[in-house]
Amino acid sequence: MPSSETRVCDLRYEPPTVASPDESAGTAWDRMVASNVDHLAVLREGHVVGMLSRADLSGPRGGTHRRMGRRVGELMHPDVVTATSRTTVRRAAALMCRSKIDCLLIVDRKRLIGLLTVWHVLAWFARRAKPA
Repeated sequence: MPSSETRVCDLRYEPPTVASPDESAGTAWDRMVASNVDHLAVLREGHVVGMLSRADLSGPRGGTHRRMGRRVGELMHPDVVTATSRTTVRRAAALMCRSKIDCLLIVDRKRLIGLLTVWHVLAWFARRAKPA
């Protein structure tokens, strides 16, 4: 059974795909599609200033109208929930649940090192669960 003290650094998470708050929303969308990712970390001068999801760029109807003539900074979420590589898996899961989000940016010493999704956490538990 997985230990409650297991750290985020023990999980497989992905390197984040990034955007600038000043770039066009259309360019960010194209990067998401090309990279097959659902989230972009938004950085200004190497510091995290926001998070952008596929839903933020596509809107409820999935059309391009949401992106037209807009910048990433207009559509991003500036209040980003982060964890460190030393955060326990239990704490990371609790942060996602409490914040009602499906990913966390992993930041160590003010440097963005990864993006952890709820799927990474579930996959980790699934690999370690005892067969029924």
